[in-house]
Amino acid sequence: MAKIWDENMHTLVRIDPQAFVGLVLPGAQYVKHRSEKLRNWQLEVDALLDAVICGEEILIHIPFEGWSD
Repeated sequence: MAKIWDENMHTLVRIDPQAFVGLVLPGAQYVKHRSEKLRNWQLEVDALLDAVICGEEILIHIPFEGWSD
């Protein structure tokens, strides 16, 4: 079940990333979606989005939880 939840959340972010950026940081504007696999680190992220707020470029990381722990 956790895998399905995770896949569904990835799909939702890909469909409307601005909705998630606005939810996490109202007023921020979505710029682009980065790869889930980071080249320089041995990590995978759920959602890594470039955004702009007040003229400043920011990076928003949204982790998805598959379990209620």
